[in-house]
Amino acid sequence: MTSFPDLSSKDELLFNRVLIDEGLQFQTVFALYTSGQLEQSPYDTYLTWFACILATPGGQAWWKVSGRPFFEPEMVNAVDDRLHVGGLPDIRELPSFQPDETLAV
Repeated sequence: MTSFPDLSSKDELLFNRVLIDEGLQFQTVFALYTSGQLEQSPYDTYLTWFACILATPGGQAWWKVSGRPFFEPEMVNAVDDRLHVGGLPDIRELPSFQPDETLAV
């Protein structure tokens, strides 16, 4: 999430896969919300999570280059609007996103 453009080919493939999965999940949530099948609160939670991923340096680079073309324009606009508002926490600070230095790389 910090250095997407500089990843090895293997790690870049994995990063792409994870972010596409996250984006498709949010696109489903977006469709449920816009069709009236999902309430505001869970929608906001999913939107914020996806925006937090995209607010990281690696997420920003991926969204600009690889992400946008694969998703519905209305969903892309909603995500871009949330990113523009800002105030998102840096998810790289969460313990689950901290590298485990004891593992062999």
